Amino acid sequence: MTDATAPTVRFLRLPVSLVLVGGLSSLMLIAVSAVLALSFFSARANTLDLLRDRADIGLELLETRVRGQLDPVAEIGTGLAGMFFGGLLAPDDEHAIVAAFQGALAAAPQVTAIFFIDGGMRAVQVSRGADPLMEVVDQGIAIAGMGGMTDTQDGFMAMLAGAADMEGYAWLPPLWVQNMKQPVLNLEVPVQIGGEFAGVIFAVVELGSIVAFLEDLRRTESADAFILYGRERLLAHPRLFDTMLDGVGAEVPLIAAATFDDPALAGLGAAMPSTIDPAEGEDRMFTSMDVGDKIVTLREIGGYGDEPWQIGLTFDAAEVNRPLVELRRTALLGLLILAISVALALWMGRVFSRRIASMCDIADRLARMDVATCGVQPRSRLLEFDEASRAFNAMTRGLRWFETYVPKSLVLRLMSQADLATSQERVLTVMFTDIRGFSSMSERMTATEVADLLNQHFEILSSCIEAEDGTVDKFIGDSVMAFWGAPEHQPDHAARALRAADCIRRRVEAENERRRADGKDPIFIRVGLHSGAVVVGNIGSQSRVNYTVVGDTVNAASRLESLAKEIGAGAIAETDECVVLFSEETGHDLGGGFDSRSLGSHTLRGRAAPVEVFQLLSAPA
Repeated sequence: MTDATAPTVRFLRLPVSLVLVGGLSSLMLIAVSAVLALSFFSARANTLDLLRDRADIGLELLETRVRGQLDPVAEIGTGLAGMFFGGLLAPDDEHAIVAAFQGALAAAPQVTAIFFIDGGMRAVQVSRGADPLMEVVDQGIAIAGMGGMTDTQDGFMAMLAGAADMEGYAWLPPLWVQNMKQPVLNLEVPVQIGGEFAGVIFAVVELGSIVAFLEDLRRTESADAFILYGRERLLAHPRLFDTMLDGVGAEVPLIAAATFDDPALAGLGAAMPSTIDPAEGEDRMFTSMDVGDKIVTLREIGGYGDEPWQIGLTFDAAEVNRPLVELRRTALLGLLILAISVALALWMGRVFSRRIASMCDIADRLARMDVATCGVQPRSRLLEFDEASRAFNAMTRGLRWFETYVPKSLVLRLMSQADLATSQERVLTVMFTDIRGFSSMSERMTATEVADLLNQHFEILSSCIEAEDGTVDKFIGDSVMAFWGAPEHQPDHAARALRAADCIRRRVEAENERRRADGKDPIFIRVGLHSGAVVVGNIGSQSRVNYTVVGDTVNAASRLESLAKEIGAGAIAETDECVVLFSEETGHDLGGGFDSRSLGSHTLRGRAAPVEVFQLLSAPA
């Protein structure tokens, strides 16, 4: 039961189509976006990890190769100096020196030549593939054969002077030897005998094998490798053998990396950081940078000259970023799928919303008891919709039967009332109708004809009563009981009842004209109206309840209907097809427009006090 005094709560209402489309689309958007975002960041992390792994492996191989080429040479040089120091070799024993140097060359194929020069500028040179030079009196010969270390006598003397004060060994800055078309590296080891400087051992190391290794690394690691001396000079590159460096000598020892035919190296100087430190959380000493369409990774190694070496790998950015490119394609495909999904969600939302809107319309019609306009709900392949359709159809069938037994207008008015549970005493107007001579008429008719007659007659009466907002209480044989003033309050209930009675009179007269035209007997009816106090409400048992009125007013209305046949022919014409009698209580304060005549005071059966009775002749439209 609805509490009419309860405050109305207003809240936002959204259409089902919007909720379905918005909800499904939002869920799909969140899901697809989350998957794409996770995939992107995962692919990016995997790409960076892959780059780090490839760079780490490549740089490790390159560093191992460099150290494997140069560190054994340093061990050979210090070993030869130790032989002088231990007395196994003497500076004036050229044959022993040659034999020792030839053994060293055999063990170190990367060494091109080994020199021993004493303080008197006497030199012993053992070169790979050439006869050893035992004794040299021309200083220029020794200077010319030393791998481009110097090309002046002053420079040579300065080199010897510096070696006298040296401890251990030193790698001299790398040089480009034009006639060899490759860079060389010179190892310098001082020779001490008895605590005195006795000379210098020089080992000339070709870097051609390292350059060749870079070419192999390109094929195995799909990356261009290079070595820089310092930060600007190119020491090794796979295409270095193809380079012609005419005019390059000791003054310009190595080609500048920025001038070499490699775009990545040309732009490396500006991109190279000031220091090469491991990445955060990493223990691998290398750094990566973007140079044009290349990704360059560098590692710094020291101990082979005055400046540290930069060993590097150059990767094709397109190849490295291929997973990200593939992910972008996947993202576009995902967006396409998302658009299709949203379109499907929109279509589904429209289908669902139309079906739900149809059910809501049917439910609204049923709430207004407009059962006649409720069509049959179609079946659905969706289980819930199909069950709802069957439930609506069953409810509609039930209400169609229900409204044939219970007046629809009464149900609607009862639904609008808040105090249905308690019976009340009210002043209202009660009507009774009856067909004169119905028993004898029905004897001449079949059961079907009797039923058709009554259904048609009651339809006329019900329509007139409901047109004035009256309530049809019950059908009793050929009689009808109705009342006005309940369930809703109607201050003009008497006037409404009289207008309904006049409508009945006019409708019956019109119907009789049709019956006479069809060769049928006319119908004569009597109507009685009385106003007064009654008890109105739900009266009955727990299994069956009737909203009705009880009291003396009901009996008086019934007696007035019967009074028409008790009054003599002089008072009421036998030809009146519809006689409407009402009491003084009903006619009190009616106002203008009603035409009636008094039939005098009459004592109704069951009542002691006489009642003045009036006949209704006409009522205002």
